[in-house]
Amino acid sequence: MESLVSIIVPVYNVQDYLGKCLDSLTRQTLKEIEIICINDCSTDNSQLILQEYANKDSRIKVINLEENRKQGGARNVGIRLSKSPYLAFVDSDDWVDLTMFETLYHKASECQADLVSCDYFSYHSDTNMPIGKNLDFAAFTLPADKRNRLFLLNGVRLWTCLFQRSLFFDNDLFFPEHLLYEDNAIVMALYLSASTVCKVDIPLYFYRCNNSSTTRSLNNYRFFDRLETSRIFLYNMRRLGFFARYQAEVEYRFIELFYVNTVMVALSQFVPPERTYIQKVSQEMQQLMPRFWQNPYYLKRISWRTRLILSILARNASFGIALYKICKFGLH
Repeated sequence: MESLVSIIVPVYNVQDYLGKCLDSLTRQTLKEIEIICINDCSTDNSQLILQEYANKDSRIKVINLEENRKQGGARNVGIRLSKSPYLAFVDSDDWVDLTMFETLYHKASECQADLVSCDYFSYHSDTNMPIGKNLDFAAFTLPADKRNRLFLLNGVRLWTCLFQRSLFFDNDLFFPEHLLYEDNAIVMALYLSASTVCKVDIPLYFYRCNNSSTTRSLNNYRFFDRLETSRIFLYNMRRLGFFARYQAEVEYRFIELFYVNTVMVALSQFVPPERTYIQKVSQEMQQLMPRFWQNPYYLKRISWRTRLILSILARNASFGIALYKICKFGLH
């Protein structure tokens, strides 16, 4: 049976959640799928669970990596091993509606789309699952010459999308490896590279919010992986010609990812605030975009309070940190 969709699942120490994830994939109403599970050197029982499922369902392929490459590296392995015209990505602590890939595949076929997406549920508990909108429908279906609006929204979430496999290979878009925040590097470039984009305006993905995460913990220096993935984002925007086409919007997205979010989290999630990174990021921002503070979206969308604290921090980190402690300015 030739598969229509390759579902790529990076796996690392998720024994408590993995069965629910795999059950939702093996029971899909679209049967012509392959499920590529990349075990990223798990130290719990994840590998045993994967093998049990693979023994029962020939559509499951288990790849055991010899070194931990993080989600980006695991996904790259899956992309290169995939054999279907469409690719999807599911995090192994999440799960999906049983109709998700049939719905997305049929929509992609109907629209001849390179990328199709849906909304999602943010799972906090069985009684608390608010719907997350993966952009509004009108914004998601913008023609290519008006997609600059997407930079001003929350972006495209990887795990709600079905991608033409060729988007990755034709544009040399692969995830950075050994880093967190890997999605930042390529997801917007994938969206902008798609000739036709469409959306199913219903939630089909269940995103687990209450699992412990290195990206949410205090004093975790892996947070600063976002600096390198932001640099790769900017490189891809330049390489593929999107910087020239959407300069103000690309600059704003980089300012937000690399500078604003990094500095404000370095203040709020590190005790004491991470002075060294605040200084380095401020200096590099000035070097990369000397007049970034004149960006029209930065002026409109970042609050004057946040812009003030950033300006003070760039000139005098000690005074800026002291001021932040007193005022507890918010990010926006």
